[in-house]
Amino acid sequence: MINLDLPAYGPRVTEIDDDKWLEGFDAMVHPLMRVVRAAAPAMIEAREGSMVVLGSSSPLRRMKPHATPYVTARAAQHAFVRSAGHELARQGVRLNAIAQDFVANDTYYPPELMQNEKFLARLDQEVPARRLGQGPETAELALFLASDASSFIFGQVISQDGGWSSAGT
Repeated sequence: MINLDLPAYGPRVTEIDDDKWLEGFDAMVHPLMRVVRAAAPAMIEAREGSMVVLGSSSPLRRMKPHATPYVTARAAQHAFVRSAGHELARQGVRLNAIAQDFVANDTYYPPELMQNEKFLARLDQEVPARRLGQGPETAELALFLASDASSFIFGQVISQDGGWSSAGT
């Protein structure tokens, strides 16, 4: 499983700093290409293998208030998975991604956040499942994507966000 992340950098478009913009791609996009490029030859030779990228559902639905650089780098991850996954499919190699949000974790959704009334109201309003996802749910999806049970899934970005990305704006 490949998980590349960086805290969201959220300026207005007119205030985006070039160095911070590039930092997002240096942390999340360029390493993804390098890892896949390094792992793919052995899988191509074996005519089998699976790589699962853990990403974000933020490009599937615009984020508020200002996270354009972050969302753009995350969208580039999705585009890479879809394009490279399509290319690798001919060699029997699967590259797919999990696009998640609203999954409990110590960085973005720590346990104490569940005591915050404003967050609970946001969760109730924006996430159709009306709860946070749990780590084991992500692990089970990743295991499925890495297993032979997903042998006909190539270059897909699968959202796992409690319905947030399909709920509108």
